[in-house]
Amino acid sequence: MLPHNKEQKRFLQELLDNLEEQGARGQSFKATALNQSVENDLLDRFRTQRDEEYAELIERCEGLLSELEKETKKQKFTFAELEENEDDLQKLKSWLARIKARDYVGGERAKEAASRLEACEVALETFAHQVYLREKVNSQDDSSN
Repeated sequence: MLPHNKEQKRFLQELLDNLEEQGARGQSFKATALNQSVENDLLDRFRTQRDEEYAELIERCEGLLSELEKETKKQKFTFAELEENEDDLQKLKSWLARIKARDYVGGERAKEAASRLEACEVALETFAHQVYLREKVNSQDDSSN
């Protein structure tokens, strides 16, 4: 079951085309809830699933923030640490994009997840600045890499 919109219709058509190319058949159709209670229940289920994903992403963001704080306290300003944390941030960004793509009804924790990810970006920028200072590298010159 998917929401009725252009993107999902295109996805389903591509899926059906793929099935037919392989000699199989399928159908898609639009369904209407019998009453508002059924529709609300379905929407709540979608919301709950996405909110669980957002909550896990928020937890991972907190982990990255804790890691950056720990490394800052140790003054472990190395390129190896920076690259590892940049990779972690990129994974979180990709994950958030995938969750949003599945968020058909607007999960309540979406804004919180985006905010925590933004906090990670800011913290990583601060950490990177310290790495560049420690390594005596001009971060503006190196940003083209």
